[in-house]
Amino acid sequence: MELRKPTLNEQRCITRHSLDFYRGLVVAAVYEFPDQSHSELKPRFEAAIRHCVLGHPILGAVIHDAEEENSHFRKLESLDLDRHLRWLESEDVGVDVCKNALYAREEDRVVEMMVERALNQRFEDVAEVPPWRVFVVPMNEERSGSWLVTFNYSHSHGDGLSGLSFHRSLVEGLSQTTAMESSHQGDILPTSVADLPAPAGPFPISWAFLLSVLVNAFFPWLTSWWEKYPRSSVWTGGPMFYDNDAETATKLLTIDQQTLTTILSNWRPHEVKLTALLHLAMNRALTTELRKHGISLDPMGVNASSVSFQYPAIEASSTVTEEEVAAAQEHTRKLASGSSTSQDQVIGLLSYARPLRKWHLDKMGKKRDSSWEISNLMTIDVAAPMNGRLTRVVFAQPADASGQALSLNVVSLKGGLLEVMISWQVGALALPGPVEKRKEVEVDFMERVATAFRQQLVFLSKGPLGRSS
Repeated sequence: MELRKPTLNEQRCITRHSLDFYRGLVVAAVYEFPDQSHSELKPRFEAAIRHCVLGHPILGAVIHDAEEENSHFRKLESLDLDRHLRWLESEDVGVDVCKNALYAREEDRVVEMMVERALNQRFEDVAEVPPWRVFVVPMNEERSGSWLVTFNYSHSHGDGLSGLSFHRSLVEGLSQTTAMESSHQGDILPTSVADLPAPAGPFPISWAFLLSVLVNAFFPWLTSWWEKYPRSSVWTGGPMFYDNDAETATKLLTIDQQTLTTILSNWRPHEVKLTALLHLAMNRALTTELRKHGISLDPMGVNASSVSFQYPAIEASSTVTEEEVAAAQEHTRKLASGSSTSQDQVIGLLSYARPLRKWHLDKMGKKRDSSWEISNLMTIDVAAPMNGRLTRVVFAQPADASGQALSLNVVSLKGGLLEVMISWQVGALALPGPVEKRKEVEVDFMERVATAFRQQLVFLSKGPLGRSS
């Protein structure tokens, strides 16, 4: 059955996917069922997936003419569960600690490797099979009942918040179904009878905003008249590129609840919120590590939705300057303003970017728009009873061949860790070193950046002047 026409933003995602410039997002969660074995839990999960498919029409949608400018969604009457739900063992992920993940550090490695594996897989036959899947991996001994559930899906079928919605629905399904009730339902899933949700929008564009975009695109040297730092001097990694071996690399880091609470309480009186502080910490960490790596730079540019911003390049060893505090305050105001209106949003410009396929292809070889982006899904609160619990949630994006050099993907479970998954396209950082060892060089570099980033957040938790307010 024909569904509604994709929006321009959905078409952008479809086109980017068909070019293999951007694969699938991931929202993963660790579920604990202390009193259930694999054989007891498997039918419950299968029934819960059925509940998700019935509740979210997009999960039953395939994409026809994905390589064309005007693709369209079609609804399948049913799905084959075996094509969407995959049960893995620790050996499949590539680590041996899944069955004995006694320490958070080992669990982090399991999560990171599973997420990276999912991010690097393509979705094939999207005209026949909806582009989403769920991987389930045991984290400990079978009777311990700890499972990593990884939801991997095309951006055409949802954004980061959609991944959180999937897990909420999964928890609901697990809460409503017992193993006995679900054991005879089979592998063919009926899809939702509902149509797709109405598209968001409209997104009106002012002439002033459009003019600024055109100037940045075609006359970038003019921006030096009003920008604090010329865009030409902003570090954005290497030029945009794609090859058939395009690979996503990841680095996971966590911030404990006490540090997070202290950060928020000490910066709130200064009208600075968490997302701006994450940008500030990343700026300080990345600036220092790039200079250690022999890369000279001035400012750093970031991008969040329609909000772009520049931070001065500050050494991480220095105290927080008045300039940085002012920048974080202004960034907080910009983020609040940008999230409260549909006016002058970047996706509103897509009607000027058609044909979208050519627009993406024309980016190859050009300078990236920003150094990094932060996607903050905020906090998920899952309280539905299911004879178990969620212990952590992680969000990640794949490499973006036509986007920023780095992605910082942020989410937290209420009362739990702040999870930050950094992802990037291998080769996009353009660090010095032999091409055949570029992943090894970049992973080592990002290990140091992640360590510095965590240290900076701990330092920033003391307040703007390096002391508690």
